[in-house]
Amino acid sequence: MSGKKLVYRLQYILVLALVAAFKLLPPKQASGAGALLGQCVGFMLRGASRRAVQQIARAFPEKTGQQHAAICRGMWRNLGRIVAEYSQMPRMLDEEKRSPGTYFEINDEEDALRQTQEGQGAIFACAHFGNWEVVGAISGLYGINSYAFGRPLNNPYVEALLVRFRESLGLKLLAKGTGQDGVRRLLGVLREGAAVGMLVDQAQRGGVHSTFFGQEVRTSPAFVSVSYHLGTPIFPLLVTRISGCRFRIDILRRLDLPQSGDREADIAAVTIRHDAWLEGRIREHPEQWLWLHRRWKTWPRHEKREAVRRDRIEAERAAHRLPD
Repeated sequence: MSGKKLVYRLQYILVLALVAAFKLLPPKQASGAGALLGQCVGFMLRGASRRAVQQIARAFPEKTGQQHAAICRGMWRNLGRIVAEYSQMPRMLDEEKRSPGTYFEINDEEDALRQTQEGQGAIFACAHFGNWEVVGAISGLYGINSYAFGRPLNNPYVEALLVRFRESLGLKLLAKGTGQDGVRRLLGVLREGAAVGMLVDQAQRGGVHSTFFGQEVRTSPAFVSVSYHLGTPIFPLLVTRISGCRFRIDILRRLDLPQSGDREADIAAVTIRHDAWLEGRIREHPEQWLWLHRRWKTWPRHEKREAVRRDRIEAERAAHRLPD
């Protein structure tokens, strides 16, 4: 057995043991125990915590080092809660069905959940915020034909466990990284009227040049491109932890899709607008976002030159009112 395979198996055994231990506790106590575990893990993984603090400092240069460290500790506590809540989700759903509002407060501005129940396709633009796995629980609660579109975990054993957990809630997986076949399956389920959740808050090589916390980033425009291609509405969705294992699920009105005649520019504009909205929400609860991602990756030199050239052309058009 290779060294990497052995590590993966050991990680899998550890995750199984944790899930079994948390399952013995009631949801509130399990979530609290997970927070303590997460904080301990963050203390032990000094390198990961250091990288997270560096990113937090880039986003909040006005805050002190102590405040950066406090946000990082909050992030680890939130991650620990998420791990603990995996085992509790079926129990939480049962209690929620008997007494709505026990764990989930749903703010659905356009009645998107009812539309998806009726078989109208929808894209839910989500982020690694609060407990994003709650999205699967909500789809199960409402009996929605739903899929998650994302990259599988590196550890195939833990990934299989995660897939089983999501499928037990009624959420199926469409994996990224499968080339045109993955795109065809994504388009296919949307055409059939399914709902697809997409995590859209990570860096994407070759993505749209955007601004996040005042710095240049690249964001995947795939969720916007698909919406233009099929006419499927995009609903921004964010799960915010209110306290313990109680959550507010905000489902905003569908994103407006401009029709300027320049499809590439329209897609970029919608992507940039969504980044700005998400930044505002993260600023409200920075400890609930996953700062471990390398959101501000270095641009290749030729992409920087192209971005500068486009900005110069746009400035000249605005100054001289040149036609497109």
